Amino acid sequence: MMSISLIFLLIGCCFAAEKLASYNVDPSETSVPGISSGGYFATQVQVAFSASIKGAGIVAGGPYNCGGQMSYTN
Repeated sequence: MMSISLIFLLIGCCFAAEKLASYNVDPSETSVPGISSGGYFATQVQVAFSASIKGAGIVAGGPYNCGGQMSYTN
């Protein structure tokens, strides 16, 4: 079942790539938004790709690497 899902996912990505190329997007004007847990992710993306991300709109997120040293094992 998993392999069938992956096949459909890959086929969908191929069709999406053709359509996405037709949008009028300026890569130097790219920004990332995020609310709550998405705010944490937007922070990580903005720091990791700061050369290509112009800005980030973060609402109720945390600081960069907030949970970086946490251990989830006992």
